[in-house]
Amino acid sequence: MLVLSRREGEAIVLGGEMIVTVARLFKDSVELSVTRPNGFLLATHRAHERESVTVADGVRLVVIASRDGKVRLGMDYPPDLSVHRLEAWDRWR
Repeated sequence: MLVLSRREGEAIVLGGEMIVTVARLFKDSVELSVTRPNGFLLATHRAHERESVTVADGVRLVVIASRDGKVRLGMDYPPDLSVHRLEAWDRWR
């Protein structure tokens, strides 16, 4: 499981095909939006700590903790899927 910390508005790119953005941080939960790189909204999910969300086939996100304006997301995904922070993806491509 890969674990990344993200703040509100920060995102993760999955395979270059999906972007998972921390849309909002609430006191007891996190709202995630899943979009295509062109901005097309695929889904929104709201999850509490220790709750998991499936965002695509074989891709599961777990909200490990949410505090101090950050959320720690654990990710289970297929080994052939690339995962990048959006800011790194933008610099790389």
